[in-house]
Order: sequence, then structure tokens, then C-alpha cells
Amino acid sequence: MLLAGVFNRILETSDSTGQKHFSRALASLVNELDLHYVWDATSTNKRSTHYASKTASRLDRIYVTKHLRTRKTGVETIATAFTDHLAVVLRLAIDAPLPLRGRGYWKMNVSLLQEATFMSVVKTQWTRWQQHKRFCPNTVMWWGRYAKRLMRQIFIQEGTSRRKDRQTLEDFYYEAIYAALKEDNLRDTTFLTLKQLNAKIVRLYHERHHHLFLDNDDQKKMEDEEPSLHHVL
Repeated sequence: MLLAGVFNRILETSDSTGQKHFSRALASLVNELDLHYVWDATSTNKRSTHYASKTASRLDRIYVTKHLRTRKTGVETIATAFTDHLAVVLRLAIDAPLPLRGRGYWKMNVSLLQEATFMSVVKTQWTRWQQHKRFCPNTVMWWGRYAKRLMRQIFIQEGTSRRKDRQTLEDFYYEAIYAALKEDNLRDTTFLTLKQLNAKIVRLYHERHHHLFLDNDDQKKMEDEEPSLHHVL
């Protein structure tokens, strides 16, 4: 059994540096089910999972049964972009074999077609590729054996370069978050800094997935179809 969640309550005084909000219901549940907190009681590196102005608390908690606790290989907190809390990562050893996955299908990133600089490069290459038509019996063979392969290659190279730049910038923001959280004394500006860095990472995620959002309004729903999360977005 594994119990995890953002309980917004604490069980020990040491779980918060600010106002204490204890939960007798959570304490009773943990005791009756004989659950164990994934952080060791003697651990000196129990990290807080939520930081506010001048306060820090461990609100995000994971409890496991004794059997699962013996399979614990590690636990840590990491910064995330989808919430203002830190994520608690628990690693467990399992007997099940890991699934093996091959390479997936490549799909063109059509959002690059809206990039003027990139399209200028593509048009220049397209002009050069057309000069090779004379070496092929017809246009279909020229496209299938030559131009299509180069078109795919130039899109892959551009996507790889952009992902690398975006990942480097994202890593920089996360390192800045880690550095702010390692400060011994939380200052008034620390909370604001974390918020600003989190917003920058969220913006990166938005730009990355922007091309996935299609024009899909209520008029395009079928009759009696329930609105999905996509429609809500």
C-alpha cells in the first residue's frame, strides 16, 4: 500500500517553521494502517516541500507499508514547473522487468512552418534540391528518394538544436531554484524569486507544447459528446 498526496497538514512540530496545522485524522489513518513515512526519522536532510514568505513546510507526503519500505532505494525532493510545491520522488526496487521500447515514428513539427528565419533556410535548400531533378526519371522519384529525405533531415536538425537550447535554459532555471532553496535563511525576496523562476519554466513548457493545441471549439464537438480537457483548455 502507498498513500501519497498534498495533505496541507503536518504530524510533527518539526514539519513546519510557521503556523502549525496538525491533522488527527491523518495521524489516525497512518497508525491504523501501520504506514511508514518515506523519510527516515533520523534523517537530517528532510526537505520542506512548500515555501512561503518566511515559512517552510512538509505538506507533500508519501507513506508506505513496511514491505514497500524495505524496497526503498532513495527519496528526494525536486523542483517542478507545474506546481508551487516541490515534488517528492520515491524510488522503489521492483521484480517486474522493465519494458523495452524501440524508436517511435517521426512526425514533422509543423509549428516550424511559421518561423520566418527557418523557412528562409528551407526555401534556399529547396532551390538547390530542385537542381537534382535532372538526375531522376520523374518528380515523384526525385521527391521520394532525394528531397523527402533531406526535408526530414533539416527539420530534425532544427528541432534538435532548439530542444538543446531550451533544455540548457531550463536546466539553468532549475539550478537557480535549487540554489535559492539551499539558503540557510529564507529572505523575503526568496519566495518572489522562486515564483519568477517557476513562471519562466512554465513559459518554456508552454512554448514547447504550443504546436499541439489545435483549433477545436464547442462547435466541433459531436452531438452528446462530453467536453474533454482539450475543449476546456
